[in-house]
Amino acid sequence: MKQLKTVIVPVLMVAALAMGTARTEAAILGPGLTVPALPTVFPGGTQLDSVYYLNQGAADLIASVGSAVYRSTGGTLDFYYQVTNNSPGPTFDEVHRLTGSSFAGFTTDVYFVTNGGAVLCTACPGGSFVNGTQEPLNVDRSNSGLGSVVGFNFPLGFEVDSGETSVVLLIRTNATVYQPGFVSVINSGTVTRRAFQPGVAVTPEPASLVLFGIGLLGTGAAMRRKRKA
Repeated sequence: MKQLKTVIVPVLMVAALAMGTARTEAAILGPGLTVPALPTVFPGGTQLDSVYYLNQGAADLIASVGSAVYRSTGGTLDFYYQVTNNSPGPTFDEVHRLTGSSFAGFTTDVYFVTNGGAVLCTACPGGSFVNGTQEPLNVDRSNSGLGSVVGFNFPLGFEVDSGETSVVLLIRTNATVYQPGFVSVINSGTVTRRAFQPGVAVTPEPASLVLFGIGLLGTGAAMRRKRKA
């Protein structure tokens, strides 16, 4: 596996960099689509929340996974993930996929971060993600559920082997608020834990705004009467 990675990874990295400009400017990962996993540097922003789960098990897999949600410099939300394979076995416990959900109804643009150690993750050991060593091959989005699941794939030659840590994985969205969501790490079993997902901003209904205005007017009138008394 290691020899296969050393041959394939450089070739795909050159191809990814060659397509990087067009990908950054235009390509959005829509429902039912699969795109190459392309690199980017940490785009900055403000960390809003984070979680970290140490040594979570399913079937032959033992993995640690962290996730953080950021407000980008443009005001929209970015979702970050990283997985470390702590399994004891040599091959059968490789990580093949990491998914985040639910992104239904939102735009998603996907990358892996080349300087992951620059991304704060307060809940993670040391307070940040790390510069991982294994990139995904590609990223897909489910066709069902309005594209609810975004998945980073680590197939043959790209597996997160025992003792390896993935690069930091990034999903950029047009969301402005977030709520509890899920992250899953998959091989022959699946580890699913709470993380974050885009949420819908609540807009007050017109009737509620009217009642609020009436309340303010009533409060003001009461204060005026009190001053006169």
